[in-house]
Amino acid sequence: MSEENLGQPQPSTPASELSKPHANNTSDMQFNQPVSTVSRLKKLEERVEALEERVEDLSEEQESKLAG
Repeated sequence: MSEENLGQPQPSTPASELSKPHANNTSDMQFNQPVSTVSRLKKLEERVEALEERVEDLSEEQESKLAG
């Protein structure tokens, strides 16, 4: 391989070399994806809790209006 071809895909790349980047990408995805999912779930959980509190407040407010 000449220097001008560095960084460009070569049709004669051995299978062992082809599998290396794929294996790295797969492990990166497996490592990063759960973190992203966990942070999304935490944000959703916070939003749900805030909405539950809001519903409780509105329910109490409505009950007091109906009782008063």
